[in-house]
Amino acid sequence: MSMLKGKYALVTGGAQGIGFACVKELLVNGIEGVTLADINKVRGEESTALLKREFGTEKVIFVAADVSKKDQVEGAFKKSIEHWKHLDVVINNAGLLGEQDWKPTLSTNCVSYPSRSFPLYLDDAPLGWNASWHAIWT
Repeated sequence: MSMLKGKYALVTGGAQGIGFACVKELLVNGIEGVTLADINKVRGEESTALLKREFGTEKVIFVAADVSKKDQVEGAFKKSIEHWKHLDVVINNAGLLGEQDWKPTLSTNCVSYPSRSFPLYLDDAPLGWNASWHAIWT
């Protein structure tokens, strides 16, 4: 029996690259459902359609979200919980890489809102929180 049976996840930056690979691995390994959250709406919808064809329409939803914007992150968590009824895993994968303007990179990669929000939305989140049980940063 899979450790992921009956579990639900949210993956930021899930439309491509490492994030997409994480979503796919969760599905391959038996997770009940995944919310793919990404700033790129077109890519997110394409990736979600691809995953739905491979794993079934009930396994994946897409939410457009910019992790540097608190209201969008909270919206992604709320839509996930509204759809799945709870969340068990968050993979905080969204990030930027660039030399030109370091402020957006720092804001997205280090001070992102999922980092501060996930303890509030995960089921059984401990009071002091031990993130190793519930969240993964990539």
